[in-house]
Amino acid sequence: MTFGKLARRHFDGLLNEGNFWDWAEGRTQLLPAVDVEETEAEYLFKAELPGLRKEDVKISLSDNVLEISGEKRSEERAKDRTYHRVERSYGAFRRTYAISKPIQADKIAARYKDGVLEITVPKAEEAKPREIEIKVQ
Repeated sequence: MTFGKLARRHFDGLLNEGNFWDWAEGRTQLLPAVDVEETEAEYLFKAELPGLRKEDVKISLSDNVLEISGEKRSEERAKDRTYHRVERSYGAFRRTYAISKPIQADKIAARYKDGVLEITVPKAEEAKPREIEIKVQ
């Protein structure tokens, strides 16, 4: 039997074990997906935070490092039920992004709708690209 077949057999067996999900449940990590876009005028961060309330999320900026943090609390589990799978992640999270260009920190805006947090970070005028006119002599 090759190593690949042996590894697959071991892995398949692990997935079929009755206690695999109990083991995995305690090791999940909440790491929200975040898209980062850049235009000439701003940076735009879009974070997926389903199931969180606005009060569960904190945004901060320090030394041009944007931090998105928060906590998704687990639901109370009924003792009279058998849970076959618990795949949703719970717990605290923290995502940080270093911004290398000058920004207008006082004009950062955030909005939260339908489980998506959007943060707009305007660039400072000196960070925006500009055209330089070529003079002909």
